[in-house]
Amino acid sequence: MKLRIRLLACLLFLLPLATQAAPVLDEVRRLAVQTPGLALHYLAATQPDPAHRPQDWMAWERLRIELYRKRGDHHAIAERLARLPAGLPVDFADWAATQRVRALLRLGKGEAALVLLRRLIWRKAPEVSSARLQQWRRLVIEAWLTRARKGDAVTALRRYRQDYRDDDPHWRLLGARVLLLAGHPREAEGLLGRARTSREFALYFLARLRSGSLSPAQVYRRAYRLARKSRSAHVWKLWIVAAQAAGRSGQAQHAIQAWSRALKQRPRQVRSRLFAVDGRKLWQEYRRLGRRLASRYQLLDGDDRAWLRRAKRLMRRQPLAARAILAELAASTRDAGIRRKALYRFAWSLARAREHTLLIALYLQPGEAVTVDDLPAGLRRRMVDRALRRSNFRLASTLMGSLTRPPAGARKLFWQMRRARILILGGAHEQGIAAMRNILSGSGKLSRRQLDRLMQVIFDIQAIGRHRAAIELFDRMPVPQDDLQRRREILFWQADSWKALGHYQDAARYYLRSATLPGAKSMDPWAQTARYHAAEALVKAGLYDDAEAIYRHLLRVTRERSRRTVLASKLRQLRLRRMRRGLP
Repeated sequence: MKLRIRLLACLLFLLPLATQAAPVLDEVRRLAVQTPGLALHYLAATQPDPAHRPQDWMAWERLRIELYRKRGDHHAIAERLARLPAGLPVDFADWAATQRVRALLRLGKGEAALVLLRRLIWRKAPEVSSARLQQWRRLVIEAWLTRARKGDAVTALRRYRQDYRDDDPHWRLLGARVLLLAGHPREAEGLLGRARTSREFALYFLARLRSGSLSPAQVYRRAYRLARKSRSAHVWKLWIVAAQAAGRSGQAQHAIQAWSRALKQRPRQVRSRLFAVDGRKLWQEYRRLGRRLASRYQLLDGDDRAWLRRAKRLMRRQPLAARAILAELAASTRDAGIRRKALYRFAWSLARAREHTLLIALYLQPGEAVTVDDLPAGLRRRMVDRALRRSNFRLASTLMGSLTRPPAGARKLFWQMRRARILILGGAHEQGIAAMRNILSGSGKLSRRQLDRLMQVIFDIQAIGRHRAAIELFDRMPVPQDDLQRRREILFWQADSWKALGHYQDAARYYLRSATLPGAKSMDPWAQTARYHAAEALVKAGLYDDAEAIYRHLLRVTRERSRRTVLASKLRQLRLRRMRRGLP
């Protein structure tokens, strides 16, 4: 009876803590839907002390790792879980170590993952469950794969199969991947004999294709039928198998269609050694079909005009065949003009079919014969607009990089500024800054609206941390001498950049120039703000006397109570700084 009373007392003591924890964690989850950064900040601010509330601390920590994983921040997971408080329960410590191993594997750090796994497995503590040991043994296999040690991965796999009768679907997938990568398709086929999902079927059909237990034509038909019915996120892998099988059986047209489906449905962030796909393979199949059609239509090498005419005739009813002829012509002709014309028609054919994903795969990824410069300028501009509507600044920047001339009817300066901004936002920082230098070196007198737009682009350059370039570009701004306010603004933003660079004396000097441009005694609102920032910079530069003089001057002229309170507080803080440093 006494034991029951004690247990009940413990539960009643813990109940308030549990009720406090649940609402906070629920709120973090709600915040994480749209603002994961804010959610993590709130999580860190509310996480309990592990020494006093270890259970709640662990609940917070599990949620933190979950949020990191959803953001794909594997580096943060690996760093965070490398430094855990002492005295945590074994079960939690093992979970954390497992999560760290997974993060290291995602980062490609197979050796570090193996070191940690060996330490965990060799420990052989009685608290470690058989299920946890199985999990670690499977991760050892993945670690060998990450290090590209296929032989060691197969050895670890076979030892695992001797020790465990594991029918877990994830395990079967891992085992099949290892065997296929190591060149053992027959063994992989046996492991996947009871395939159920699209992921399993993709590996199963790939194994049968490589082992030769089914003909390429049979593999194509089966993979194609299943891919058409599947709604799985992994259906793109089935399309890759179908494409490979069609290519092996000489069905170039089917291969083109299957590669196209795979490229359109594959998630962009996925990388796979077994299911690699890029524009190169699609381009090769187009060329293969083009050669076959050239033979059928008796198109002779060197008779480029005949090839163009045949492609034009086929374009309306058989666009895929027409593109194939154009692809082979572009790759084989010695005439640069003909090549450009063939690629131009090829690209517009895909654009009319709204195959933008294929255009990107063929022209913007490493290909056999084409680059982004082979895209027609008009089509590139359309694709830039489409990318911007989808907030894909990196794609827009890539497309815009070699477009140096505005389209007909466009205002040149505004188009150039738009181009520079797209390049900067898309990550092509050097190109964007160079574009701004070109604009400012060739510009004469500009309107207020044009100056505003230019300043917006320079603000973007500041936002990416390129402060020296921003200072230089502000210096080049063609601001009329009588536009005092604009000149003061530029000096102020330059001071901000000097401050960001840690050059506090230069920052103070520019703030004061901004304040005093109309006159040395100027104390309008802009001047007061600039002087206040100058004083802040002087404090950071260690010039306390100068900072104090500015604060006192501002206190004498300021009438607003809240601002006077702030200035008085700054003076008190300055006195404390002096005292800590032993200054008078």
